[in-house]
Amino acid sequence: MDTPNPFLPGWSEGYEKGFRDGYRFAQLSDDEQYAQAVGETPASTPKRKPNAYAKRYGREYRRIKKAKTLKSGKMAKGYGGRRGHRRIVKEAHAAAKRGRK
Repeated sequence: MDTPNPFLPGWSEGYEKGFRDGYRFAQLSDDEQYAQAVGETPASTPKRKPNAYAKRYGREYRRIKKAKTLKSGKMAKGYGGRRGHRRIVKEAHAAAKRGRK
């Protein structure tokens, strides 16, 4: 950026300033840009509390995944990749349903 140019003295400072000013809002959504310009904080939606089934499903998923992981870190035969993930999901849902009263 500090390449001297005899025809445009000070061009790099202006270029960098414009780049910084334009990039400052590049990662923000429209609501966030407006809130930042006005000085307000954007309203965030509250995080939902997981219900009992979701907790049980998560517990079963982790249990099955741990059981099907080998010492080397690889998944057991039939449980690797996308299809293996789906298989674990299906088994976890079945186990979570069985755990209900």
